[in-house]
Amino acid sequence: MFKKVFIQDYNQIIIMEKAKKESKKGDDFGLKDFFSMFKIKKKESKKVNLNKGVLKDNEYEKVLRSQAILAANESCFLVFDTYKKGHNMPSHQDPFKSL
Repeated sequence: MFKKVFIQDYNQIIIMEKAKKESKKGDDFGLKDFFSMFKIKKKESKKVNLNKGVLKDNEYEKVLRSQAILAANESCFLVFDTYKKGHNMPSHQDPFKSL
């Protein structure tokens, strides 16, 4: 009698554990498949042979480089000017004119 009850309880425990495992698989409500389209795909990087030296910039890169230089100049002057004015020191009115 005791063995029979023990085996039934054991079987119920196994069935409950299987049910828990199955329910964990379906807990995402299908959202995992929905968000799979937003995964970032890694692009293969092109290897550049640098034996000939560094490649020259094309026109697009020249424009981007010049815009970055202008933005860096303006931001550096802004920091410099703020520091000078914050300490009551004379500063430039125009960053491209000399004192």
